[in-house]
Amino acid sequence: MNEKKSSWTNMVYMTVQTPLHVGCGEGNGKVDLPVQRSIFGYPIVEGSSWKGAIRLAKGYNVAKSTTDENGRSWISVIFSDMRLLCFPVKSSKYAYCFITCPGILRRFIKEREQFGITHKFKTIQDAQSALQNSINGRIFVPETLKEEKYLYLQQYSLEILYDPDVAVFLADLWKEYILHSGKNYKWNQEKNRIVVVSDEDFYQLMENGMEVVVRNQIDRKTGTTKARSLFIEEYVPEESVFYGFLTQMRDILREDEGNELSNLVNEFASMKKMQLGSGESLGKGNVYLEVIHNE
Repeated sequence: MNEKKSSWTNMVYMTVQTPLHVGCGEGNGKVDLPVQRSIFGYPIVEGSSWKGAIRLAKGYNVAKSTTDENGRSWISVIFSDMRLLCFPVKSSKYAYCFITCPGILRRFIKEREQFGITHKFKTIQDAQSALQNSINGRIFVPETLKEEKYLYLQQYSLEILYDPDVAVFLADLWKEYILHSGKNYKWNQEKNRIVVVSDEDFYQLMENGMEVVVRNQIDRKTGTTKARSLFIEEYVPEESVFYGFLTQMRDILREDEGNELSNLVNEFASMKKMQLGSGESLGKGNVYLEVIHNE
């Protein structure tokens, strides 16, 4: 006898199309206005931030609350934080590559499994075993680069490692993303860009690749710069890839309320692009959202 599922969950890929600043207030270091980060230092977009951006774009509350038979109020759709999956860096091949690391991939796979998101990654177990051997200064690459000895990322030279199971896993993962990124027409150009570096190398390359912009404020009366008005703002670079989850709990819904998640997924299908974070008047914060429909 089949049991009813207690929840629905769909995964969302988010591609940064123009530099993104979703802030967390004033910083206490060299950056005055840093972006939101996880406790491990990776850029994130908190669930409340992209939920609010969708609400603003659509003009109404996209996650209405519902009341159970005991009078308790619940939120019908849960927005997870958007977590970083891949980060673009300058490369000696293809102009730039997308880097990820074993730590990020472990969490990505674990969260998908916890939420019951199906996938078709054929060599996932063997690839995870191989990635445990990742060390600083070395890089796992797709099949097209297996004959190379080194790959330059930014100013660093990394020794190339080739593992067929890792290569197949990366190809499957990247194909799923590309087909849900609005860039599926560029699959042949994009499929060889994803590589895996060690956790330590990833963090260093990511920190070096964050965009830092020095800005100032203009005095409207004089038309000149205000005194002590310089500030430094941090941005996540364009082409960065995030992922998140939308969940609706079945057991808190009344029968007459329908499926809010299905309605929200349909809204995504019609919207896809939106502005997120600050800098709208400067063309910043344009992102592309695409839902992976759970089977």
